[in-house]
Amino acid sequence: MNKHLHEHPLIPMANGQFRSSNQIWKEAVKEIYDFCQQHLLSWLWVYLWNEWYSADRWFLWFRAGCSNKLSIMKTNMFVEAHWKVLKRDFLYKFFRPRLDLVVFIIMKQVVPQNERKFNHIFVVKREKVDRRKAFKREWKELSSRVLNNNLYLTDINNCFCGCPSFLTSRFLICKHLIQQ
Repeated sequence: MNKHLHEHPLIPMANGQFRSSNQIWKEAVKEIYDFCQQHLLSWLWVYLWNEWYSADRWFLWFRAGCSNKLSIMKTNMFVEAHWKVLKRDFLYKFFRPRLDLVVFIIMKQVVPQNERKFNHIFVVKREKVDRRKAFKREWKELSSRVLNNNLYLTDINNCFCGCPSFLTSRFLICKHLIQQ
């Protein structure tokens, strides 16, 4: 499923060919169906089809839903991160808090804290964005890796590569792109 999530029509396969969103979906359905059939997991196939791989559900979670743009964001990662911070830092004393309390805490504590953090990062420029350090670290690491035979289609003008690590990279970079 992780491989299926990251496939996209703008990213070529290892052989350099591009596929449409529909082709990616059909191949993913066939692959997951064959896996379930091979391991005698018919109940898993029913669940995966109904909740993840049917045509109406597929567009809710996979990256290839928009064939002309490549999203660098996972669809719900910001919402999940927001709720994690909210629960861990502000609502840790409450088990199943009422909605009015949650709204009050968001308005009186979370929003002011986010405004202060925004000002420190972008106005005063005291802090650096957390992603920046991680991006620089990954860039340096990838630039020092040894390149094997480059079997993947790499396009530095459009900034994509056909290697598997590019698909799953947090920043959509790989050693082939960095070293070219």
